[in-house]
Amino acid sequence: PLSALQAGMVFHTQLEQFSGLYHDIVTRQLRSPWRPEAFSQALASCVAEHPVLRTGFRLDGARPLQFVRREVALPLRVEDLRAMSEPAQEEHLASWTEAHKRHVFDWERGPLLQVRIFLLAEDRFAFVMSFHHAVLDGWSLAALTTQLYNRYEAALAGPLPASESNRGFRDFIALEQAALAEPGAREHFAAMLEDVDPQQLPRGGGSDGARRVRVHRVPGFEEHSHRLPALARQLGVPVQQVLLAGHFKVLSLLSGRRRAVSCVTYNGRPEQDGAEQALGLFLNSLPLAIDTGPGRWRDLITRTAAVSAASVGHRLYPISRIQQDVGLTFEEVAFNFTNFHVYRDAVAPVNSELEVLDSDMYEETNFQFLADFSQALDGDMLFLTLKYDGSVFDQRLIERIGRYYEAAFARLAEDIDGSHLAAPLLDESELTQLRDSRNAT
Repeated sequence: PLSALQAGMVFHTQLEQFSGLYHDIVTRQLRSPWRPEAFSQALASCVAEHPVLRTGFRLDGARPLQFVRREVALPLRVEDLRAMSEPAQEEHLASWTEAHKRHVFDWERGPLLQVRIFLLAEDRFAFVMSFHHAVLDGWSLAALTTQLYNRYEAALAGPLPASESNRGFRDFIALEQAALAEPGAREHFAAMLEDVDPQQLPRGGGSDGARRVRVHRVPGFEEHSHRLPALARQLGVPVQQVLLAGHFKVLSLLSGRRRAVSCVTYNGRPEQDGAEQALGLFLNSLPLAIDTGPGRWRDLITRTAAVSAASVGHRLYPISRIQQDVGLTFEEVAFNFTNFHVYRDAVAPVNSELEVLDSDMYEETNFQFLADFSQALDGDMLFLTLKYDGSVFDQRLIERIGRYYEAAFARLAEDIDGSHLAAPLLDESELTQLRDSRNAT
């Protein structure tokens, strides 16, 4: 069967009439000689190893199913733009991406992942992966990209060895099916989410039209971010829990309630050999509720880590089932943290023929607001990007929310033993604006 999250993504994609929801497009410009035989060999090796790259969905039965073909046509197309000027090439790539967002996936026939190569110069090309999120999560994208880079470089020197099939995703599906029968999961989330209000953010100012994905980077967060991993090590918790505590603090401020609620992305990869290299959608979003009552920043982090630890044992219990159990929908706010250190495996030797020059990604989820944290590959620097639906929230509100995140993490980093209620994150004029926004909701 499809996992619950896969089925949900397919449902929302069809509900939005293939507008781009859950269709991810990643474009990277590479400096490398273009050798079609070597690249085809590298891609074919990955397709042979990973069943999810040969997967189709059957949606017409009583239960949505996925099946794996023994062989598929190589999902590769090449377009030569070398006769164009660089501005014309950039315009062509932008137009292609915009049009391709609305690609209508054939769930059964596929492919659900396509690779497109745009030749830009004799030693430079754009490498585009276009896929439905139901077949690849972020870590899987990083793993596949790394494998393709390394195998392409190896294929430039000679034939590649045969690949063995990685069945990690099949094992994940079996684990999720078992989790549905866990007696404690329903009780755990029902107790935690009792009497919560899923709406956390003030409304107003959006376009009230069709969904429009917008992105706001929060540069002021980076000024203090390098101190947060050290604080996490000092407290003996993952850095994700420090970030999550700050996230819940901001939500409490915005909602005016002690209990803050947010979906949190969890990784459900099986704990077995080869799982990190497996491809698929190994994710689930769990709605968590945290009491942000009086105390020190240290206490808020400890409280957040305890709730998260109590929930991680149920990380495979699908969000769709949780929503059915508690009679609520959690599609407003989500938190995500990524540290794709698998990309370090793609660090090429000095004499490498491949160099990544630029990268760009389009992605869209059904959450209205996503606080997306990530960690640099080298060192403790962290980044925060707010991704939001412009038809619901306007840019000025999101910029204000970004400043609240900056202030919260600045206070946390400066004095972890200080009260998180001691100094307000807003000045008086912003408090008035926020009250007006809540009253208008």
